[in-house]
Amino acid sequence: MRATSVASLALLVLGLKLVVRTVASIELKKSFKHVPGMERFWDASATNARVSGWLAQRLRKCCWIRVDDAYTFGLFRDCGIPLLMTPFPEYREVLARANQDRPVAERLLPAVLLLKAVALAAREAPDMNGFFVDGSFRPSPAVHLGVAISLRRGGLVAPAIHDADRLSLPDLMRALADLVARTRSGGLRSSELADSTLTVTSLGDLGVDAVHGIIYPPQVALVGFGRIAERPRVVAGRIEAVPTVIASLAGDHRVSDGLSGARFLAEVGRRLREPEGL
Repeated sequence: MRATSVASLALLVLGLKLVVRTVASIELKKSFKHVPGMERFWDASATNARVSGWLAQRLRKCCWIRVDDAYTFGLFRDCGIPLLMTPFPEYREVLARANQDRPVAERLLPAVLLLKAVALAAREAPDMNGFFVDGSFRPSPAVHLGVAISLRRGGLVAPAIHDADRLSLPDLMRALADLVARTRSGGLRSSELADSTLTVTSLGDLGVDAVHGIIYPPQVALVGFGRIAERPRVVAGRIEAVPTVIASLAGDHRVSDGLSGARFLAEVGRRLREPEGL
């Protein structure tokens, strides 16, 4: 309980310092003088990066979820899926046109849209895509999307779809179907198990509303999706049942923070609202 209180006070200090440090620095310093080590970072010449680094160290010491000595923070965002919204029938046509001449086994599924949205968002968020190795973060220039796949006899693996952000939706669908088949038949390549730069897990087909995932080290982020379900939303001043999906993010506080994580999820949501750009 004491550790949690220290973390809460530290986060409050950072917010207050950024807003009013030039007005009330002396008073704030007195108010939080009991927080160990705070005096060293309260000088007005201390950089924001230094304060953030101190906070990350404190949070790692008093966190509840630890993975490979990292503090894992979690965020959730309810994303509308206009592709399935009845008020926007033009979006429904995106999948209809793509599947028109395809065999049933090769038709695009909503899951591939989620994967592509994450891959494109990761390309714009380098602090979510890479590895934390030997005490430092190494961003990846490529987006190799790990996909959590259950095994028939139990267990879970997350092999990679290489360069997922560069694949078209049909190619991504084929890669996903091939990856699932080879995973469950024991035909994975070693590179597919080691190369993932960011992992996506989805439990929506089991009726789960939201996923609170844990990072696969040395990766620094994991995105989770729950089921696509109709939820009440205000549309044009009226309450309507709108298909949405809850996206979650587990991030490594040594590399990113809640602000960058929120922006990343917002970009995922934006991509899902604009399926013609996927």
